[in-house]
Amino acid sequence: VGAGVPSAWLVQPMEAAGLSVKGAWLDWSWDGQRLHVTVKGRHLRVHLGGAFKNAQCDVNYRDE
Repeated sequence: VGAGVPSAWLVQPMEAAGLSVKGAWLDWSWDGQRLHVTVKGRHLRVHLGGAFKNAQCDVNYRDE
């Protein structure tokens, strides 16, 4: 999640939704402090990339 996001962008909230990843759908949002990830469908292991690699992260799974 977040590969390619520059560190300079972490000062403001951002989000991405409806990402198709390995047979699942993924939404994520950054509130300036913590990353929130929702995985819909298949349960995937979430890896943080780029500037998020040391961020705190909440992951929720929803079967749909």
